[in-house]
Amino acid sequence: MFSRNPVSSISKVLLITSHGKIPLSHSYEHRVIDCLTENHIPWSSVTLYKHFNDSNYSEIFPCLDVKLSEIPENQEVHAYYNRNIDPNFFINRQLNVIPSREEKPSSEFIYKDYESASGGVFLKKLTPEECQECIISSVSETLDKYLIGDSVIVGVSGGGDSNALLNALSNYKSKSIKIYPVILKGIPDWDEGVPRAQELCRKYNLELKIIEPEEVKKILGTSQEDLVSSFEKHFPGDDFEFLGTLMIRLSLLEEARRLGVKNILLGLNLDDLLAEHLYRISNGKIPLPTPTREFENAIFIYPLWQSPKKIIDGCFPKFSLENYNVRYPGVSLGRNLFYQLAYTIQSQFPGIAEKLVAGCSHVSQAMSVKFNKDSEFGFEVLGDIPLPVRNKFTKFLKAK
Repeated sequence: MFSRNPVSSISKVLLITSHGKIPLSHSYEHRVIDCLTENHIPWSSVTLYKHFNDSNYSEIFPCLDVKLSEIPENQEVHAYYNRNIDPNFFINRQLNVIPSREEKPSSEFIYKDYESASGGVFLKKLTPEECQECIISSVSETLDKYLIGDSVIVGVSGGGDSNALLNALSNYKSKSIKIYPVILKGIPDWDEGVPRAQELCRKYNLELKIIEPEEVKKILGTSQEDLVSSFEKHFPGDDFEFLGTLMIRLSLLEEARRLGVKNILLGLNLDDLLAEHLYRISNGKIPLPTPTREFENAIFIYPLWQSPKKIIDGCFPKFSLENYNVRYPGVSLGRNLFYQLAYTIQSQFPGIAEKLVAGCSHVSQAMSVKFNKDSEFGFEVLGDIPLPVRNKFTKFLKAK
């Protein structure tokens, strides 16, 4: 063992590339894998060698778990990059900070110039007004292309996405539209959002439709008292969002039929859709249609499909914070995995998330994915439901 300062002044780890050598910053109490992570280097991209400084000799050294303090004085870890690309294009970023128009920003976002190999990385500070302008522009562009008629049902929750979407709709200039906001009750998270949703709708002079718990259960086809506990019992390890999404879709479709409205708007954003696309591609499935999907002759439109959550939350930070404070922890491994993967891509490679979601949109349009009504459950599904899942869901619906 060697006693040294916590942070090294001379690097014990060098990244060796065809573009040159890069000493990596690190703490001597960290492992090699920690050093790579802190310097934005994927551990899978390098082969590690032990280099003896006194003889200029190197030998293979699988050492991701080795602390740097355990490496002798005369040795270094040389991390050879596996390809002849330039990793410095994506690591050790020099951020070009672009200030917000006013002194107090509510959000910030990093983007990169990919037009040239020397393109810079920019950190843009954003005020609430600047965030709102971004969302209004993006939502308007989507509605101009996909909106049918002049009436929309909007699923709201009372959180930041709902507020940003309603604000964008109220500022839509292409034509006058009739907005029907709808919120569901019956789940603790949803119930907490009702007062915020009511406040939002008063602000925009809209009449909020509240679908009560018993009506939601009737639409789903169940009469049990506690849906969350029952779902967790029948589907351990899965998040309630899987069922909640279905309940929202069926309830909004019912309201659309009642009002004779063709368009249903939901607040799925860039992060949500990237995670979904990554899940489907990883499982050999075609990406679902984006930014519109058709269910039972209604068009579901996702106007926030190119809007990152960070900018959405910056529109109305107070509402976003209140929504975050009442969330329950998600336990589904798959859901955790693909959201984390989406955020890693978005953070490590600014601007690529938007390209991936747009690319998946083109693929989904070229290879049409159809939803078909299930004769037993009465709602549209993708493909055949496996018998074990069908049986579990049937037992769940019939539970008391």
